Amino acid sequence: YPFYMENGIETRKKLAENKIYIPTLWPNVLIEKHGDTIEYDYAANILPLPCDQRYGLDDMEYIVKELGL
Repeated sequence: YPFYMENGIETRKKLAENKIYIPTLWPNVLIEKHGDTIEYDYAANILPLPCDQRYGLDDMEYIVKELGL
């Protein structure tokens, strides 16, 4: 599930510390573009949250809690 959240880089690190892996979409953009471009903003702040048949309600609630929502 693509979820946009400002401070996505810091949030991704926090989630990883809590055993929630969130990949970075378009990692090359973080290297090739400046921080003030829309491309950089999307690559840094779109968090593709895990959401499929492998996860139950408890898993989803845990992710939401760790996101601070």
